[in-house]
Amino acid sequence: MQLLRDIKSIPVLRPLIGLTIGILLFKWIQIPMHFLLSGMFVALVFLLVIKVFRTTLKPGLSWLTGVAVNLFFICLGTMVISRFYLEIPKIQNESCEIWYGEVLTEPVVKNRFLRFEMLLQLDSIGEEKNRVQVIIRTEKRFDTPLPGQILVLKTKPEKIPCPQNPGEFNYAKYLESLEIRYRCFVKENEWKLLADPGKLSVNLLALKAKKKLWEKIENLETDNKNLGVLYALSLGSKDLLTPEIRESYSSTGAMHVLVVSGQHIALIWMVLSYIFIWLKDIKGGKYIQFFLITGLIWFYTFMTGVTASVVRASGMFTLVSLGKIIQKESSIYNSLSVSAFFLLLFNPQWLSDPGFQLSYLAVLSIVFFQPRISELWKPRLWLTEKVWEIASVSIAAQIGTLPLTLFYFNRFPPWFIISNIVVIPLVTLIMILFIIMLIFWAVPFIFSIFLKVILFLIEVMNTSLRFIEGLPSPGMDMIYLSGFQLLCFVAVIIGITMFIAYKQNHYIFMGLVSMFLLTASGSFRKYETMKKSEMVLFSVPGKMVLGLTQGNTGKFFHNAADTVDMKSNFDFKCKSFLLQNGIRKHELVSMNDSMAILEGFKKIPGNKNYYCRINGKSILILNDPAYFSGLKSSKILTSDIIIVNGKVPKIWKNQLPLFSAYQLLISSSPPKYVDFKSGQSAIVKADSTYDTRIMGAFRLSF
Repeated sequence: MQLLRDIKSIPVLRPLIGLTIGILLFKWIQIPMHFLLSGMFVALVFLLVIKVFRTTLKPGLSWLTGVAVNLFFICLGTMVISRFYLEIPKIQNESCEIWYGEVLTEPVVKNRFLRFEMLLQLDSIGEEKNRVQVIIRTEKRFDTPLPGQILVLKTKPEKIPCPQNPGEFNYAKYLESLEIRYRCFVKENEWKLLADPGKLSVNLLALKAKKKLWEKIENLETDNKNLGVLYALSLGSKDLLTPEIRESYSSTGAMHVLVVSGQHIALIWMVLSYIFIWLKDIKGGKYIQFFLITGLIWFYTFMTGVTASVVRASGMFTLVSLGKIIQKESSIYNSLSVSAFFLLLFNPQWLSDPGFQLSYLAVLSIVFFQPRISELWKPRLWLTEKVWEIASVSIAAQIGTLPLTLFYFNRFPPWFIISNIVVIPLVTLIMILFIIMLIFWAVPFIFSIFLKVILFLIEVMNTSLRFIEGLPSPGMDMIYLSGFQLLCFVAVIIGITMFIAYKQNHYIFMGLVSMFLLTASGSFRKYETMKKSEMVLFSVPGKMVLGLTQGNTGKFFHNAADTVDMKSNFDFKCKSFLLQNGIRKHELVSMNDSMAILEGFKKIPGNKNYYCRINGKSILILNDPAYFSGLKSSKILTSDIIIVNGKVPKIWKNQLPLFSAYQLLISSSPPKYVDFKSGQSAIVKADSTYDTRIMGAFRLSF
């Protein structure tokens, strides 16, 4: 069978599949380590027996070798990821306030906060070290810590919380993939430099080079609005991008160019190959050229933060170049399998990283689809041919990455072909000029000229994308795929791919069945949404957000002073809820705006206190519980639900509780240190209490 022959032609594919299955298996089944070691031992013994008796083994039993190999690598994958979690230490003494640590990453200042990572320890000679995220509030400009420096800080480490709202991005899980489980908030004047780095490393040298380069660029072009894009393009960090620029690149399908990946590494490799081409003329020069270029590429990889996409690209180019030196051509599929295999051995958590997944899918899709798409049309003019080549690459990449793009980002950029035709040539030119600019590091005048040209080209690119962003397009930024729909969509792509490759009708049947399940699932979800009515009290620190939904519409009330300022918090914390529940029309309303309050809300005494009935449930919202301190009533006001946004006063002597509820909800508006104890000691008496500050969002279906 042709499919099996193709799989056998990629030797590392089967070990990669086994390793991947083992990593995924860990998420559902916790297997003891001695069982995994036993499984690997049994598999090795079985392979040895097969090797010894291979001449007597019947051809029909050759599949036993595959079973043994897969068993070995499945056990290896499960063991690798279980060891990964075990190697992330837990902080035993979280109450301690004085900590020491080494700065690991270059600090970034954003929104008056300084963020970086540290290797934290309890004292200067402590053996237990934890990788943590440090956040320092900055009211004024001051000297920032440098990578490698040893700091002492006054703080209490806290575990990074899991998502508190339905569908919210799991930032804790993302940081855990970077071996970070804790964060430390530090006041501006409560840290001190103890010592400069006492040892040098490739990582430290790379970070210092990155800092020195960026300081030189900033000094030459202070406050240039295009520096954020240059920082992302060249050094792999999107921390300096403005929200407007992010939206322009995201909505036009050009965000991928702001992630240092294969395209950037390929350009650097090409320019360095031209620079060091003269080495091939000397004895052993090709080896010197290989090690020199490879060393510079990996140094750049450390500068950009050793992300999965850069490591994948650097590793693949290293393998391809090594293959050329030893004059052994390797399949691109095998090179991809080798790089993915070793990346997952290094960090198995990268398997769940969207960047890792999209990176490999994009390359695989381009390798398979681009030649076939390119053959559909043969332009005669050189310029038309180049434009069609870029368009075919963009289409091919979108085919493979579309399911994951919709699943993770919930949007499809309809003008991605036009934006890529504009962006890819400009990014290619910008990166070539950037590398040449580095060559003239010691010649300030030439360095400055190249920098100005690069920033001008970035301005042209940004202006073009803003124009493309403004083109009329269908609303394709509120698309939601469930996990089941994602699997169906992937099966559709696989079915089409297999049919193109092998021309067998059962692959088309597989694609059609998957398409039917995909559309049926979407229709059923839409039907369920239209008959659903729900109340949600979200967990948004410092704010109350109460959502009332009916079908695909919803109204969301908040107690912030300004709806405009509240919108960014709402989008970050609550937008995923809208997507998951198919809420197409929603309105964000301030409870300070009495004109916008829904009909049925009745104002009661106090500052912004309201009462309403929704689907037979009575709801009392106390924005100002303190108003009722000391008041007496002969009758308790009973409500199904009471929501409080401030400290509940205690009852005075001979005073009875004023309010009674089946469910008391504490919104996330009060600070965490404000304690709530309903009962005889408070004016609110409740059968049950739910604190959204600790327990996350509260949901109630009507």
